[in-house]
Amino acid sequence: MDPEIIIKNNDGTYTIWHEGNPYQVCPKDIDPGGLYDIDEIAVEWEAMDDDDPNKQMEIPLDPPTEEELKEIHRAEIHTELDALDIKAVRALTTICVGTGTDADIAKVHAIEKRKDELREELRELDKPGKRAKK
Repeated sequence: MDPEIIIKNNDGTYTIWHEGNPYQVCPKDIDPGGLYDIDEIAVEWEAMDDDDPNKQMEIPLDPPTEEELKEIHRAEIHTELDALDIKAVRALTTICVGTGTDADIAKVHAIEKRKDELREELRELDKPGKRAKK
């Protein structure tokens, strides 16, 4: 085979560069149609000299900062709030046109309660020293 570069990824797979193109090599149970066998690539990677520039390790990513985690959590909250708004509009529409039931009214109340909880969570995130949920 003779790949130009073999990169051992953090997830146990390999990325090889062959004829100028990258190819992700996974176990056959994940990618049964894969062109390369991961065991053969692993043996070839292990056999390469450690100072060979074609033998590479994936650079691990730095874990997200606390502020990045907060931003991710804020985005998740806003996504859920948007989805709840859509559900509330649907339920309110049935109520307004006169086809709503007691279940629709209960649904609107439950949606509003959840939205209040999410808004409180947003307020808590903005307090100094408050950690984001992971």
